[in-house]
Amino acid sequence: RLLPPPPLLLPMATNVLVGAVVALGSGSTIKVNAVKEAYPKIAEVRSFKFASAVPHQPVTKKETEKGAYYRARSAFVRAPDADVAIGIENGMWRSAEGWVDGACIVLLVRRRGGATDTTAATTVTTT
Repeated sequence: RLLPPPPLLLPMATNVLVGAVVALGSGSTIKVNAVKEAYPKIAEVRSFKFASAVPHQPVTKKETEKGAYYRARSAFVRAPDADVAIGIENGMWRSAEGWVDGACIVLLVRRRGGATDTTAATTVTTT
């Protein structure tokens, strides 16, 4: 089960997502449900399944972060009318303590005129 975004993302993103159409760069039902659970006031989640820009199993933190950003940007391309795009990428990388199983979550917000801002990007690790 994918956990909802960490508290770091909740305060800044909750107001942005009220009534928003969210494009999610994943076809995973688990990730769709996690976004809906974390942000219950969104209007709609549109999920898009496509190949990531990183290997199927990212094995560095940088690859994992790159994959999340790519997923969010690609979701915006597929849903040009969406207010927000979210990319979630799971990966593994070595740390001083050994292998880490982690995820990166990127949230992009469309501004007026079509430009995007990276509102939040965080890496969540589990052991």
